[in-house]
Formats: sequence, C-alpha cells, structure tokens
Amino acid sequence: MVSLKNILSLCALLLPLLVPAQKRSDIESIRRSKASKQVLVACHRGGDWHNFPENSLESIRSAINIGADFVEIDVRKTRDGKLILMHDRSLERTTTGTGLVKDKTYQEICLLRLRDKHKNETPYLIPTLEEALMLMKDKVFIKVDKYNEENIRNEIVEVLKRTGTLRQASFRVGLDYEKTVKNYGDLTRLLHLFPAIQDSDTVKARTGAEIANFQRSLKPVVFQAKFKDSTSAVVQSITDLNQAGEHIWVMASRDYYCGGWGDKISLTAPDKGWGKLIEKGVTIIETDYPQQLLAYLKKYKSKNQKD
Repeated sequence: MVSLKNILSLCALLLPLLVPAQKRSDIESIRRSKASKQVLVACHRGGDWHNFPENSLESIRSAINIGADFVEIDVRKTRDGKLILMHDRSLERTTTGTGLVKDKTYQEICLLRLRDKHKNETPYLIPTLEEALMLMKDKVFIKVDKYNEENIRNEIVEVLKRTGTLRQASFRVGLDYEKTVKNYGDLTRLLHLFPAIQDSDTVKARTGAEIANFQRSLKPVVFQAKFKDSTSAVVQSITDLNQAGEHIWVMASRDYYCGGWGDKISLTAPDKGWGKLIEKGVTIIETDYPQQLLAYLKKYKSKNQKD
C-alpha cells in the first residue's frame, strides 16, 4: 500500500512541473512601482557555485531551479573567437588547464574540465555563451560581466540577438549619461543598461543630475550602487531612488561593495547584513548564497507583514 507520506512527497516533486514558470523574457517586466516591497535575488559568478563549478551550465540550472531572478555571467573570448563563460583571464583557478583564455583555441578549451570551489576536478565542461543563453532563455534574467575587459560587447550582443535573449540581459554602465550615449549609440534603445552609482561620484549635485538624465532619456529599469562604507553618500542616493520607485541593485558578495552589509555577516546575522540593505532601499541583492538569501527573504516578508 502506498503511504500518505509517499503521496505527499510525489506531489511535492510534481508540483513545479504542473505550475507554469514565470516567463522572464524582458527585464522591462520587473519595472518597479513606488509601493512595491519585493526584493529580487541575483546570483554572483554564474549561479549556484557553492554546489557546482562557477559559470557552469549546472550552476546556472541550479540557480534557476531554486528561484533566482538574475544570474550574473562572465564572458571571455578564445584565440579563435569563441565566446565562453569564464571569470578569470587565466584558466588555472577554475579549470584543469593553464595559461590565458585568449591564447587557447575553442578546441583546446573543450578538452578541459571545470574545478569546484575546493579546486577538485569535476566532469563538467566550460560552456559557450550561446549554450548558457539557451539554457537561461525565458527562465531567468541575465547580468553580463567582464565584456569591457575583453572589448567584446558587440560580439555578445550578436549572440544575444541570435538566441532571442537580448531583452533578457543587462549591462552595467558608469554614471555618465553623455559617455554612455556616445559609447553605446543605437544600442541604448535596444539594451537594458544599469547605471552604477559609486563612492567616486562624490559631488551630490552631479550625481543627481546624471541620475535625472538617465531617468528622463533612457529610463533604466535598474540602478546599481557600490559603496565601501555604510556612511557613504551613496546610501542616501539608494533611499532616494527607492522612494522614486526605482530598482536598486547592490552586490553583497564583497563587503567593500556594500558598506559591510554583505554576505559575510548575513550568514550568521542576516538582519545586520541583507536586512540593512533592504532597510536602506535596496531591491535587488547579488549574492554568493542565493538559497540562504531566498530563505531569509521569506522570513523577512512574513515578519514585516505581521508588523
């Protein structure tokens, strides 16, 4: 006889297959309203890299399965022009290979295997950008990184177009409207560009003017913020943007990106880390610990609804 416990376990496994997943084909769909209290989760370095190698198809797939809203991917180019996922310029840290990515052919890259966070060799391969985009298509939003180091933005855009993921992806730009328009040209109307406010934007009047220029002309869905100290003027900009109905993205993966309110303290005292970011107005948190952050957000939402 089949027990009730077994039936319930089977239902839990089948439920995600029966409930249609939210389609994530255009970042425009998450444009925020002033009243929204929702906080979104972004995965650093290609997904769930604590359980799978960073920037692997497996880590991306796991991030999608646990419910992440964004996955950050790092893109590099091989000697023969193939775009692949890789954070570092060199191969040593994350693969079984040696040397620089730009000095290797794609055929040579295919012979390598990825290493996990403990440096152990795994059976997993280094994915191409196209493979990663097809896996993420309509399932999770994308933050593209490292493209400026390689000067491969336009090549990445072509792959995004070819895979139908152009509006699903985002690119970080500096808080300089004129420079952004000059550098991106017609792409400013096609791509989701996330202007970034940081400590070097020290003159408040200039910061406000640049934010207004972006809001008026490019209407970004998200602003990013980076600050080393919790007393930074950037924190007030975050609060102001939140009150204006904007999404604000902060990287919690490194303390010097978020004034010390990051993953490190959040793993033991989340109210003093992630909770502080939310309190100041952050609405998208990029983390190395997506499962823990998602669990915290569930408790945070429940607690604040009761309050």
